Amino acid sequence: MGASASRCYRADRWVLDAMRLSTLAERVAAADTVIFLDLPRRSLLVGIVRRRLRHGGRIDPETCVADVINRSLLRWVWRFHQLDRPSIMSVLARHRTTTGIVVLRSRAEARRFAEHLHGPPSDPVDHEIPSSRAVRARASSSSSSIMTRP
Repeated sequence: MGASASRCYRADRWVLDAMRLSTLAERVAAADTVIFLDLPRRSLLVGIVRRRLRHGGRIDPETCVADVINRSLLRWVWRFHQLDRPSIMSVLARHRTTTGIVVLRSRAEARRFAEHLHGPPSDPVDHEIPSSRAVRARASSSSSSIMTRP
């Protein structure tokens, strides 16, 4: 694990949005809560098209993410459920007793989960990140369709 990542994991609060399988186990072990968006292939591909229509191949000024669609990305998305998802689910299962694991399987589930944590968004730019205790308490009291299924 790199020095900057290790420093990040020692902080009281941190959020990572990245798919780096080589360090996934270390990141999950260091986290108190993991939220995995386990979306179907169709939803992922629709999201790529929507992002392209919204940003037209430019860098998103809000997230600083480049809107790049190429053969490599499309191949990765197409193969994700067969090649990468099993490894992710295995890591999550190994850490299930020490890390709060939430698996959301649709964009609608993700919206409901976010609203359950924060209430309806009033200002999408400045939301307080809830404490891990609050995340676990709210997640455990929510419907079972939101929580990880074996």
